Formats: sequence, structure tokens, C-alpha cells
Amino acid sequence: MKTFLRRLLSLSRRSSALRAYLAAPHQIVLRANEMWRPGSLEKLPIHCVRGKVWITSADEPGDVILDAGRDWAPARGKATLVSALSDAVLCVGGGRNR
Repeated sequence: MKTFLRRLLSLSRRSSALRAYLAAPHQIVLRANEMWRPGSLEKLPIHCVRGKVWITSADEPGDVILDAGRDWAPARGKATLVSALSDAVLCVGGGRNR
């Protein structure tokens, strides 16, 4: 995660490079009970490759439980929080990484 943040910060000055980086799929690995806030990736769809996660999004009427093989698309511009209910692997944006 630290490597991702460093890379994102270094790309932030080059907007076209940042757009290309965000368009590529990203694999997020979470251990059980670990939380992740998508930040700049929060507008991208999430595919659960393995495990089970709980997703809550600001101003959304309900939360989502995402099992392996399922997808979820966030509402535009809403802060999102993902919590792993078990060890999980997510693919964010750009397609599925199976």
C-alpha cells in the first residue's frame, strides 16, 4: 500500500500519467478485519476475486456484502470504506484480474 501511495503522489504532477495509471486494474489484498479507503480509486468498480468484504458508501441507503466473483460499482464522488470479513483479494478498475 505504501508503494502505491508513493507512486500515486509522484504521478499526481503529471495528470495524463495519473489517468493512465488509474485506468489500469489494481489488485488490493486485505487480511481479515483489515479496512481500506479507496481514496482516488473510489469512483472505480470493485471486483471481489477471493474472500468476502463489507462495503459502505456515504449517503447510500444500505451497505453491501461482496462475495468472491461479485462486482460493485460505487456512486460517483461518494466516500467509500471497504472492510474485509475474511482474507480477500479485490481487483479495482480497468477490468478483472483473475
